[in-house]
Amino acid sequence: MFKQKLWLIMVISAIPLSGQIQFSGTVNPAGLYQLTNAKEISLPFRLATLSVSYVYNDFEVVASSALEYRWRNHSSRAELREAYLVWYPAFGEVSIGKQIFAWGMADANNPTDNLSAYDYYYLFDAGTERKIGSLSASVKWYLGNWQLEGAFIPRHEPDRLVYEEDFPIQPPMHPNASQIEKVNNPAEYGARAQTSLGNSDLAVSYFHGHDRLFSATVFQISPQPFPVAFGYRKTEVYGFDMVNFWGDFTFRNETAYFVTRPGGRSGLIDYGGAVFVDLSAEYLQYVSQLEYSGFKNFNVTAQLIGNHNFSVRSNMPGFEQYFAAGMGTPFAGFLDKALMVSLSSTLWDNRLELKPMVLANLNEKGYMAGFEVDYSPVESINLEISLNKFIGDDTLPEDYVFNQLENFSNFRLGLKYSF
Repeated sequence: MFKQKLWLIMVISAIPLSGQIQFSGTVNPAGLYQLTNAKEISLPFRLATLSVSYVYNDFEVVASSALEYRWRNHSSRAELREAYLVWYPAFGEVSIGKQIFAWGMADANNPTDNLSAYDYYYLFDAGTERKIGSLSASVKWYLGNWQLEGAFIPRHEPDRLVYEEDFPIQPPMHPNASQIEKVNNPAEYGARAQTSLGNSDLAVSYFHGHDRLFSATVFQISPQPFPVAFGYRKTEVYGFDMVNFWGDFTFRNETAYFVTRPGGRSGLIDYGGAVFVDLSAEYLQYVSQLEYSGFKNFNVTAQLIGNHNFSVRSNMPGFEQYFAAGMGTPFAGFLDKALMVSLSSTLWDNRLELKPMVLANLNEKGYMAGFEVDYSPVESINLEISLNKFIGDDTLPEDYVFNQLENFSNFRLGLKYSF
């Protein structure tokens, strides 16, 4: 937190006295409750947010913050989500500071979008709301129909995970800091090129970094394999995404090919009864999305989300079963193949919005059914109601993701003031 405050002070100190300033934000008290008994689910939420931008000639300073709050013990946490400086030269944009990247053309689930880590407390939120900013520098260059982008991240930023909370998606273990190996050569970098071709936008990308989720690296062998040390693998991501427009239809496709390997050492190393396990893999994640907006005030979106492991290799036979993807869109990591269908409709001069959705596992039984209502009785004030019901499969093990989610079936009540 001290480093974040120091960086913000440095940015503010560079601001000239004259210029244009804009700000916006929300105040959003809300409660999350179990569907079966209306018992509160004690998780933090963003009670308030504030975004500020200051423009002076070809420069802009951007900062966004949030106040996280928890009802049960009335605890709070201030978070500086972004604070960066942008320069707009004739060729494009140059930015430096703490920022959140958003790559890819699909909605919400983006396997090519790996520069910014995920905050699992907000996993079911949309867009950058579930991302974590990191200190970085980026350049965008506009060249005719091309947009070229490069990014450099000097320090690895892992996902913010949930432990011992009223939330079912948690790592199987909670290692302490001494059990997690330091990342060697933590610098990360990526590049992306996008262009237009007829009614289509196409993009290719490359990212070289480290997994956002830790994985087991050292196992105690006797009496049975048990992880005792963890690390972050090196991963390269080769991405392709595109969007096509055809009348009232929009097609979005996004594919990422991952090549992952241990993060610094190799071979079999003895740890006094424990051994280092070298797990390497190549896997693919994809999202295919179809949208239809031909009905008045009514939109339909369908997404096919998938994950496929091409190869998993280990220096210890039989340990391939411990591999889990440490990068990519989280839902592809939980489900090998899933279909999500959502609808949205606005009524009463757009004051009322209704959004039903269904997420189904296509390989085993498992569903999520959701319904959101957003009503704005007056300008800047919205009443938000949502309901999510999860259905698992009793014939599958308890750790099956939808079996874990069944007890997380919930409804949410919130009131949002925007300014």
